[in-house]
Amino acid sequence: MKNGRMQPMLGTCIVRSRLISFRSGEKFFSHSSITLRMAFILGLLVGVLPSVSAQNKAIEPAILECRYLETVVVDTLSGRSVGDTLILKVGRTASAFYSKDLLFADSLKAQPNGPQDFRQLMLRYAKEGRISELTSNTSEYIYQNWPEGFVTTRARLEKVPVEFAEEKELPKWILSDSVKTVLGYECRMAEADFRGRKWIAWYSVEVPLSVGPWKLWGLPGLIFEAYDSGLEYSYSMVSISAESPGEVTVFDWFGGKKKYTKVTRLKYLRAYSGESFINAAKAKEAGLGNMATERKYDLRERDY
Repeated sequence: MKNGRMQPMLGTCIVRSRLISFRSGEKFFSHSSITLRMAFILGLLVGVLPSVSAQNKAIEPAILECRYLETVVVDTLSGRSVGDTLILKVGRTASAFYSKDLLFADSLKAQPNGPQDFRQLMLRYAKEGRISELTSNTSEYIYQNWPEGFVTTRARLEKVPVEFAEEKELPKWILSDSVKTVLGYECRMAEADFRGRKWIAWYSVEVPLSVGPWKLWGLPGLIFEAYDSGLEYSYSMVSISAESPGEVTVFDWFGGKKKYTKVTRLKYLRAYSGESFINAAKAKEAGLGNMATERKYDLRERDY
């Protein structure tokens, strides 16, 4: 990389301990067998997850799966934060980004007896003080380049599934010479003002895929870590695997039988900013009472 620009290359990178080859400028990705197998750990009850083929539409095979710890400061006065595990499925042309726990909960509730089964799990976990294991920081599924040139977000406002598509916007990154190591990869720093926040990202050209968590992309390598300048939102990669990463899929709450309510990004943000605590709707649905509190933090996007 020279003068902040990625040079054409035929390169290699290491994922954990085995070789993976990339060729820039082409839709090319090959890898040998990788010794590290990423287990898809639900963190919930073994055997509960049903078949969800009707709720998932495959876009294309995935070539990489990354997992990030998302931390959100939900009370800027006390500094209290909540964490969540988010999955980034990367394909040759598209990617999907969503919460592991959200997909589990939504997949279960979409089944014929799902709402009752989920409510029983919520009640049980509430009694055991483990309710956070069944809840997520977000209801959003973010699909990059689906359809081509657009970013589609599916989410819920209270119990209403909504969808909006926006033209893909690349943050205007300023590249830095600062270097640090994340998960054994040499990462470089970049900064950008994006939708009301200043973001700092650490990316590695060892994995020359221009993707990252949330809507942070456009760098000459995969983003391993990102956070805003106020440290209210952060993403830290905890694992990366190219072995059997599955498919990049789109979750459909209705299984193709109904349409999502169409909204715009700004209308969604304005409506969401008026909602209460991040998991209030889920708690109400499960009969766990009103967990709602006054929102004491700003949204990730502040340009609404």
